[in-house]
Amino acid sequence: MKITKLKYLLFALFLTLSNISDAQNNIWHNKKLYEYKSFGDENLTIKMVSNFKSITVNDEFTVMVCFLVKDGWNTYSTKENPNYQALSLTFDLPTGLKMVEQQWSSPQISTSETGETKEIYTGEFYAKYTFKFMSDKFAGSSLQIKAQSSWQCCNTNLCLLGESSLELTLGIGKKVKSGVFKNIPDKL
Repeated sequence: MKITKLKYLLFALFLTLSNISDAQNNIWHNKKLYEYKSFGDENLTIKMVSNFKSITVNDEFTVMVCFLVKDGWNTYSTKENPNYQALSLTFDLPTGLKMVEQQWSSPQISTSETGETKEIYTGEFYAKYTFKFMSDKFAGSSLQIKAQSSWQCCNTNLCLLGESSLELTLGIGKKVKSGVFKNIPDKL
């Protein structure tokens, strides 16, 4: 009897620690994320954050675009399809800022009753961009990173289109970490 109870307590402790670990790796559970402006609409919340608050010339830095789809809804992946509007995210980069790499979370595959497959996102997903700042003309100023996003969110009864302008301002001059995300994996 005592061994069974001990096994149960160890299992419960393991689950608790696993959940804590998952929450620490989840950007949406980071309180600092809520210091950033929200974009999107009631079905899709978007935040654009960087691993640095301020950068210097020739720095590489990461920008995460964090998406949160409302429970019971989904949005489509970036893969074009004539039957729905794919998610799009287009950056308008200032002079001296170069995109080095981009990655997206892997979408889920959904199969309809007719056998059509779609790539969708539900819950939380991310787009990770690496940029390099190569201009000293902004020294002592700030750098605005702007993007446009559009999407289609659906639930079982309804599909709605949405769009939003996103922006993020970074200081220029001294390299200062933001603390928003610490353990971002190399690959999403």
